[in-house]
Amino acid sequence: MDAWDRWLSVDRYTGLSAQEVQGGMQLIAGIRAQLLQQAGLRAGQSVLEIGCGPGEFLPTLLDVVGIAGGVAALDVSPQLCARASAVLAQHPLGHRGRVTQGDMRQLPHAGGSFDVVLCRAVLQYAGSDLPAVAAEIARVLRPGGRFVSFEVLSANERPMLPLPRTEGQRRARAAAVARWRRLPYRISRGALVAAFTPPAFSRTSVSASVVDWVQPFSRAQFANVLSQVPRPGCPTLEEVYTRDLDPELRAHWDDLLATATHAAQRGAWAYVSAVRDTAGGGPAGV
Repeated sequence: MDAWDRWLSVDRYTGLSAQEVQGGMQLIAGIRAQLLQQAGLRAGQSVLEIGCGPGEFLPTLLDVVGIAGGVAALDVSPQLCARASAVLAQHPLGHRGRVTQGDMRQLPHAGGSFDVVLCRAVLQYAGSDLPAVAAEIARVLRPGGRFVSFEVLSANERPMLPLPRTEGQRRARAAAVARWRRLPYRISRGALVAAFTPPAFSRTSVSASVVDWVQPFSRAQFANVLSQVPRPGCPTLEEVYTRDLDPELRAHWDDLLATATHAAQRGAWAYVSAVRDTAGGGPAGV
């Protein structure tokens, strides 16, 4: 089990109640439904999902495109690709799908292969390579094809951390947040708009919403936060939060965790929609 498989299979819901897990699954289902609506996917079309994970979305995509369509899926994790392939094997139209291990920076697909490309919370991992990823998406889309994505924005956000109650806790938390802000694998609305621009794309829309979370918070749940989403090439969140704190700040940090009962977080997410230029021109043209 690699880091990505462990995150999606185990760590994502560790420490949460059954009700919280159900709520999270309902949220993800709603995101998929919104993406499908924005994509305008129809029977007979060809679709690529980048970052397919264990293949939860693939049965729905197969149902929509039908016997005359095609579904391709890509993930960087061999274990997740194997799980997604197993999902296809259980579907009556599974022969109309294929799963490939690969990187979004260099998609292993021919130019102009797809009517729709979609992904969920994947572009953040492109980092400074986001323009190159957008060019690859444009390359594999047919002229007039659509790209849609759901992304968690990072501009002006805070990591999910317990709220401080004392000045010492506040300083310890501020130090941790400052380190967190320097991490790559974060994405902003401006970066998305800049990446999906003419001449490769037209009619680009980034619809952002501010969201708030208030939830129970304990040492066990915080330990899960520290180890959750993999970020290749970066220190773990645990290292970010504790490695460079001096003894006094570390003591305040331990005190903050010991007294934590809930966390409040303000963040934002966005739905991205962009249409491949109908002329197929530009540097990313096919």
